[in-house]
Amino acid sequence: SKDDIFDIVEKFKPNEIYHLSAYQHSSTEIITDEESEIFNKSMEVNAKSLQIILESMKLFSENTSLFYAASSSIFGNTETKIQTEDTPFSPIDYYGISKVTGINICEYYRNKENLSISVGIMFNHESIYRKKKFVSYKIIDTALKISKGEKNNLVLGNLDAKVDWGAAEDYVDAMHLLAQNGASENFIIASGMLHTVEEFVSIVFDYLGLNYKKYVEVNSDLITKKNKSLCGDISKIKRVTGWEPKITFEEMIIRMVDHYK
Repeated sequence: SKDDIFDIVEKFKPNEIYHLSAYQHSSTEIITDEESEIFNKSMEVNAKSLQIILESMKLFSENTSLFYAASSSIFGNTETKIQTEDTPFSPIDYYGISKVTGINICEYYRNKENLSISVGIMFNHESIYRKKKFVSYKIIDTALKISKGEKNNLVLGNLDAKVDWGAAEDYVDAMHLLAQNGASENFIIASGMLHTVEEFVSIVFDYLGLNYKKYVEVNSDLITKKNKSLCGDISKIKRVTGWEPKITFEEMIIRMVDHYK
């Protein structure tokens, strides 16, 4: 609650706060909530909670640095091939809309209250903690079951879809650097490279000694919304903090496969 957050910030006056919570649906998830309920949840988690934390910093701990995890979803309908911090916002879903609202709230508290707020515009990032509803987990989980004889095929919506995929471990390092540096601006956090779903599949199956072409089927009906290929330009964060990704696309995938074996 608001009072709980105020009490915690007043008591501890933390050096850094990381707002990473998010309410989001994947592109293949069946949505059962009413539209208004999805919107309300998105705004409450992705924007309203942020405003409460920033207000608590203003009142009780103005020297705290906050990192806010925004999302590449703010660029959902962009016409640009590469996105920078100056690319206009063009969200196409409630998640993106709520993250744009969060960015605007951060800008407000930066300008009006002079608080130190870093915004990381996070592109897709993967780790062993990826939720089951996402395609990366589906690919790895199904491939492992095929390798054990527990499944016969993997059905995906689009092998040609391109994604800017990075390792979550790298992105956490970026968050920490921004908060510690007091970099009170917006920053793209991405790998800066596009890979197809087919590349992801190929690496997983090859690592397991399987030929993916024998097992993978495409059913475009699985795709409930079409996403444009988004690719982040990381030159600003590299210039300000020296950060750049250390874990390669293949290394990221193999770490996940090894974890779930």
